[in-house]
Amino acid sequence: MKQIAQIATSNNLDDVKVPIGWDKKLLDMNISRKIYWNPTRASCHILVAGQSGSGKTKFLELFASRCVRDIPACELFLADPKRVDFGYARGSMRFWSGAESAEALSTFQQSMMARVEQLDHSDNWKILIFDEIAAFTMLQTDKKRRTELQEMLASILLLGRGVRHVIVCAVQKALMEFFGAGGRSQFGTTVLLGNVTNDKEQVQMLMSSYKDIISATSNRRGQFWLTADGDGITRGQVPLITNIDEVRGLILEGLNRSNV
Repeated sequence: MKQIAQIATSNNLDDVKVPIGWDKKLLDMNISRKIYWNPTRASCHILVAGQSGSGKTKFLELFASRCVRDIPACELFLADPKRVDFGYARGSMRFWSGAESAEALSTFQQSMMARVEQLDHSDNWKILIFDEIAAFTMLQTDKKRRTELQEMLASILLLGRGVRHVIVCAVQKALMEFFGAGGRSQFGTTVLLGNVTNDKEQVQMLMSSYKDIISATSNRRGQFWLTADGDGITRGQVPLITNIDEVRGLILEGLNRSNV
């Protein structure tokens, strides 16, 4: 089975890796091997998809906390349109909720463009986690505003990796109405959470090449299918959160960290 990330050999920002789960196939054989995400791969952005109750929020929390722990000087940005899952982050430097979530995309894009224009010479990674981004964008009643949000997302997907800006989008449905032509392909890593054996539309949209493999195995909450830069498909298990205070503490640290 192909590995998802390169092995870091130093603390260099180009060598970072973040564990995102256990290889479920090996775990079932009592072999513990982690699946890693490496932001320096060809396309660093992540799309996390899954129905309500599939475990998206826990996946995002674990991922965010490990980014702060394992990527030197990493800065987090977090948008929570539903005002449900990340209430503990309220008051943090880079946290937006409800209707204000649009400002997360805008602020993140401005930060990215500052680097593109060489106004920001820092080299730390900046990561925006946007929960339920597709639903939030599609519910915009102002068509002009909806187009603006889609254009901001497109620019982040196109330019982000070159200046160490990563966006992690969580969606219930990866609809083309939201992403537009070619938009989904900009996400180098795709994570499909939960039992999707009966969700043929979602599988077809995101992992059509592996639909036979997926249909043959029923995942449960907290389990996922992952593809990364065309390296095949991996079945994973999200680790249990054994210390929620530590996880949330790391997230708060990342949201309030300043490297200026």
